[in-house]
Parts: sequence; C-alpha cells; structure tokens
Amino acid sequence: MTSDFVSQQINATSLGLNSQITLFQGNQINNQIKRSKFLVDQYSLFEKEAKNDITLGITESYIQLLYAAKNGHSIHCGRVKLNHPGRAKVSHQKIDSI
Repeated sequence: MTSDFVSQQINATSLGLNSQITLFQGNQINNQIKRSKFLVDQYSLFEKEAKNDITLGITESYIQLLYAAKNGHSIHCGRVKLNHPGRAKVSHQKIDSI
C-alpha cells in the first residue's frame, strides 16, 4: 500500500436562463386595456358631473337670493348684500384666504 498525494483541480460553471412569454391568454390583456380606458373615461365623466353640480348649486343659490330680495327681504351673504328688490351691492373688501 502506497500513499500518493493526488492533486486535482475541479472547475464547475453553471449558467441558467429562464424566460416566460405570454403568447395568448384568451384576449385577457386586450380586455384589461379596454377596461382601463373605460375607467379613465368614467372618472372624466365623474369630474364633469361634479363641476356641473357645483355650477347648479351656485345658480340655485343665486336665484333663491334674487327671489328673496324681490319679496322685500334684506339678505346678507358673504360679500353680497341685497336690500332692494333686484339690486345687489357687492363690497370690495379683501378676503384673506385660509
């Protein structure tokens, strides 16, 4: 029995590459794009509705003020004071923003 030294060098290289490509998912991607576009349109309509509601509220309030002034009521609302039928007096005071 002999004892010999064995010198051996082992080199190992491992390389891996994974890839995943969706070829077809039953038109699901196209439907998601369409859905997203519809949501954008929906939110745009919500914004327009909110602006219209604000305009309508202001118009209704103004008409109510004119109607009350026509009936002889003295009304003070913010910077506008109505004390003669159909005439509004606007004060030009500076209003500090909050």
